[in-house]
Amino acid sequence: MAAKASGKSGKSSAIQLRDIGVTVALTGPRRAVLISRWTPIAAPCPTLCYAAIGVDVMAKFRKKPVQIEAFQMTKERRWDNSEWPEWLNQAWNMEPSEPGCLYCIDEDGLVGPGERLCITTLEGTHAVTFGDWIIQGVKGELYPCKPDIFEATYDAA
Repeated sequence: MAAKASGKSGKSSAIQLRDIGVTVALTGPRRAVLISRWTPIAAPCPTLCYAAIGVDVMAKFRKKPVQIEAFQMTKERRWDNSEWPEWLNQAWNMEPSEPGCLYCIDEDGLVGPGERLCITTLEGTHAVTFGDWIIQGVKGELYPCKPDIFEATYDAA
């Protein structure tokens, strides 16, 4: 990518990114603001698009305090669903192709009787291993979470 910089060291400077047709002002480390665009942005790298429109690429975020429901799946609970919350029983009775479905697969990875559990999400299929927490998110979505991540992220409400 061809770039041409102007400006003094330590000050804001402008860079022309010729291959994607933009000029940006560098306002700090990893921070840029769009000055002009003479062709539509079609950057090969998302970082350049973010930089060109003024988004701080290395920003930090904190999770909003939301309340979720979660259930820790164990081998015993897999075979005895008497402790399963209602939302997990509903997920078990859905079709495997539906987002939010909990189902089992056999040793060949085919849907059917087996010990291995999977959850269908909008992002694809996720495996559930024994000890994982199954979380119902704020919009009713289900996803598995490893115990160490769960412990670092959530507190009892």
